[in-house]
Amino acid sequence: MGTAVDDTLWQWIELTDYETPSVPTTMLAQRWWQKTLQTLKPNRVDVSSSSSTESEPVQAEFEFAYDPLLGALDTLLDTQRQNDVRITWLVLPPNSPAWNAVDEWTKRNSWQQLTVPQRDQLLTSQPVDEVHLPSEPWIMTDLSRGFIRHPLGMRWLQSFLKTTLHAADAPGLVVCGSWLYYYLEKTHGGLNRQAFTLRPFDTDHLVTSQLAVSRAHAKRLLAVSEGNPGVAAAYRNAFPVSADETEIVLEIPRVPTVHGEISTFVLYALLLHGGLSTFLLTEVLKSVAPNLIEHCLNLLRSHGIVSYQDDCWKVTELGYPAAKQFLAQRDFNWTPC
Repeated sequence: MGTAVDDTLWQWIELTDYETPSVPTTMLAQRWWQKTLQTLKPNRVDVSSSSSTESEPVQAEFEFAYDPLLGALDTLLDTQRQNDVRITWLVLPPNSPAWNAVDEWTKRNSWQQLTVPQRDQLLTSQPVDEVHLPSEPWIMTDLSRGFIRHPLGMRWLQSFLKTTLHAADAPGLVVCGSWLYYYLEKTHGGLNRQAFTLRPFDTDHLVTSQLAVSRAHAKRLLAVSEGNPGVAAAYRNAFPVSADETEIVLEIPRVPTVHGEISTFVLYALLLHGGLSTFLLTEVLKSVAPNLIEHCLNLLRSHGIVSYQDDCWKVTELGYPAAKQFLAQRDFNWTPC
């Protein structure tokens, strides 16, 4: 079982310093050619390799070791406390291992979790209680839970943003998805918060962490994940390769072009909210007929782009690179991570 054990791998950086690791130009050219080939293929392409061996390579499932990441979070919060910063913002991309790390950190610490109204309740005409921050250390583990992109669904979040502009009595930790954070940056004229995110993994980090079995493998994982270790781990586990393979090709699922405009709205809504039920998705996309949304969701699921579990639609780990690229082509990609 591969694990990320090097403490220096996990570093929190200011969001303004985030840069997507550069991908070798040969990888970019190959990705362009793969995309061209995909348009000619009716079926989803998963992965191919130059290896001519008959048997699939045996590779242990990769799992993250969270203690180093938890230690990095403790170090960040200690530094913030020394600098008298009361509220710390963490901005996390989809599928980042930091989401699970935050959950584990919350279990190990006694910080109070803020109560958030149920999303269904946000859509009623009932008044939403104003946010009051506790006098003891507190944490908001996922800001998107208090938000629906709907005329009624912004009230709690607006109250939260207003309240957190003022000095808090106790330390607070706000965890926000990257798609929501950049949406708020655009719609609220800049949040004016000092936010942190995990430093992306480059080729060296992918090798050191044992996510990649070779440098050739690391370059492929970097090309598809753009430095997101969670996405890299998903591709590593889904498509095992052996360390002696040199011509490795990892191909991402393709977003179907049928109902392209509806797919754009659906994918953006799912990433913005971190997942939605069918009911809430139809409420967010009021201008789209429910049957068209349902057809689009089923089509995206058949291509591996989204999944459905516990009454919640989400973009899959393997489908995220394709969804992000698809939205970027339509000027909907507002987040670098």
